[in-house]
Amino acid sequence: DQTLPVKVGPDLTHNGGNDAFVAKVNVQGTGFVYCGYIGGVSNDRGTGIAVDGAGNAFVTGWTNSTEKTFPVKVGPDLTHNGGEDAFVAKVNAQGTELVYCGYIGGLGIEWGKGIAVDGGGNAYVTGETRSDQQTFPVTVGPGLKFMGVRDAFVAKVNPPGTALVTCGYIGGYGDDKGEGIAVDRAGNPYVAGSTGSDQLTFPVRKGPDLSYNSNNPNYDGDAFVAKIGLVLLQAAGAPRPGSRMTFTLTASTDHGLPYQLGSSLGTGPIPIDQRSLGLSPDGLLWASISGLWPWIFSGYQGVIDSKGRASAAVDIPIAPALVGVRIHSAFMTLSPAAPSGVQSISDTFMFSIGK
Repeated sequence: DQTLPVKVGPDLTHNGGNDAFVAKVNVQGTGFVYCGYIGGVSNDRGTGIAVDGAGNAFVTGWTNSTEKTFPVKVGPDLTHNGGEDAFVAKVNAQGTELVYCGYIGGLGIEWGKGIAVDGGGNAYVTGETRSDQQTFPVTVGPGLKFMGVRDAFVAKVNPPGTALVTCGYIGGYGDDKGEGIAVDRAGNPYVAGSTGSDQLTFPVRKGPDLSYNSNNPNYDGDAFVAKIGLVLLQAAGAPRPGSRMTFTLTASTDHGLPYQLGSSLGTGPIPIDQRSLGLSPDGLLWASISGLWPWIFSGYQGVIDSKGRASAAVDIPIAPALVGVRIHSAFMTLSPAAPSGVQSISDTFMFSIGK
């Protein structure tokens, strides 16, 4: 801090080793609006940055510093997991402090490389990991199983920074790295990186090129680009006994997909129903549903639009036994039995059953 042009924050004191730093340059380019550190006593590196419409900066990188000295705050994970962990931090628009700052990691080595932010304040991080699913915080996907050597990862951090909405792998048996990420207005993440995995293990789908081109699969010989599809499950209103609630399912896919719908009532997940989703030969989306709760489910079908997106709706009669129950953190997840190359995807919703 005797020679770096620190100003305002978020931290004006060097912490030891290599610190990450974040700086905002004024419009004229003549000086800093703010400039400061993000770090602990070990080595910390900033490698990616994004800015939202309000001027908050979102930073990712990796760190060797434990929570004893690294400026963890809020989340998504406040405990260092071993080796080098990726980190994600949000700096307020003034640059004076961290809104949140936390780890993404397992027992292996993780590096955050790229970050993006959507209009709702969700942060999307990509990078690389050497941690398997036993310690890496996989949730929902896109891939829930570590494939070996090093996998790319992609994670979505909720707007408050308290938790990961999704987190999973992109990889095969070779060396895979996520380097850059972007997100569209619909919330679909786009990831770019490098891979040493051939098409037999890398989750290729559609294109632009489905064949590995390097002569040596032990090195990251090909670039890759991936769009991660979303499943959106939405519930409208606070239904009353005898009324019907409509769930709308939208899936960006042309595969047959088995789904499981679940809900968390209080402390733990409680399965509601099993559903199978697929495409009929005539292009219609179909589903079969069997209820495990005192709700009556019916089959439904939808139509694939010109962009390959499928949509359908389900009407659910509300049973009197569920009056006054608040259902929160309900989720829908693609099961591990999905066809080859189809990854896990989900979204959440909340609703209350009115009296």
